[in-house]
Amino acid sequence: MLRRLIVLVGVLGVICTSLLAASEPAVGIPSPGWLAWSMNLDPSPPPRNSGLSQAEFDELLDTIQRIGALYRRTPYLRLPTDAEIVPSRVIRPRAGGRESTGPVRADFSLYIYRPVYRHNNPRCYFTIHINDPWVHDRSFFEDDQGPIHLAWPQLETVNGKQRYRRDERTVLELILPAGREAWLPVSQERWIRLLINRTDGELQEYYQKLVGEAAERRARASKHYENSIATASRYRNEPHLFPGIDKQALEEMAQHFTAMAEDAMQMFERNERGYQQVAAALGARDYDALEAAGDRGRAMMGRHMLALEAELAGLSAAERAAPAYGFEYDPAMYWMPRRPPKRPSLLLNAGDPGAYALLAPNPDFLRRDLPSGQIQSITILNRLWPEFDQRLESEMDWRALAAMVR
Repeated sequence: MLRRLIVLVGVLGVICTSLLAASEPAVGIPSPGWLAWSMNLDPSPPPRNSGLSQAEFDELLDTIQRIGALYRRTPYLRLPTDAEIVPSRVIRPRAGGRESTGPVRADFSLYIYRPVYRHNNPRCYFTIHINDPWVHDRSFFEDDQGPIHLAWPQLETVNGKQRYRRDERTVLELILPAGREAWLPVSQERWIRLLINRTDGELQEYYQKLVGEAAERRARASKHYENSIATASRYRNEPHLFPGIDKQALEEMAQHFTAMAEDAMQMFERNERGYQQVAAALGARDYDALEAAGDRGRAMMGRHMLALEAELAGLSAAERAAPAYGFEYDPAMYWMPRRPPKRPSLLLNAGDPGAYALLAPNPDFLRRDLPSGQIQSITILNRLWPEFDQRLESEMDWRALAAMVR
């Protein structure tokens, strides 16, 4: 009984402190239009996969509370009459993984249901990602330096937020420290070399398979041949193993297994001769001979690789270092475009319609000399209905939110 009383007093103390700390209730306090967010008021250990200490976890929950309180105090969300608002949060593993000492990470979301919260009701929402500026989700290929992304269409900056149109309903908004970029441009040379290396790697892998597994293929074929001949021999020479079957039937079965073994070995030899022709053409980079050997798909890949090498060789040093913009066609099957492209790399000029920058995450963006609990970036995934988006843009204290970022 005494323990329950102590816990109750502690919880009441937290609630009272929250109420006194601000003119409006903290996010976790039940109030008209807002569902209770009790998970952020109850003492609990940090999630096991987060890698956070208890102090870091408590500080992160306090940060989420402060962010939520900014939204809670906007006049339009304070007493909504036609919607129910559900705050939520997710604690994520720290940047660099749970074993690292990188910055803490978490998501804060508001789900707005109309008219009130019910399962599968119409809703809109936004999610704030703390210390995760690379919520980009437009990655194409990856080289030894990391993934390469294509930028989303950029919108005008509003309230200090860099804004991008991800789809018809979704806007990405970034709040970053001044002078620090989360993304770096990808050079034309890096993109073209990625395609060359990717193609060459696939062709070389197949070449090594043809050459390196030749002995294993022959061993399997020989074993199959020997087993079939041994079966035929048993039908001819050991009739006692097959009681009730006359001699003529046994001979027919023996002939069948012998013929099957000979046919399989002949087919194997034909295939091996074909493989040898393909391997020779791949080794010599003779893609006309590769197509003549029956491998048209890889011949197209090889010819495209030669075109990429010629494109790269024709670029000046300045052009190689210049930012890359894509794409004339979808690069998923870059070696087989729908029509002959202007450039084998499918790259566009910066001013071309539909040209978007190729980007790579900046590995030096997150600073290690700051406390782990410091907010170094805020990324907002905005899927709000227009009326909520417009009112929040005008009523939200964006300066206070941006001031949290260092």
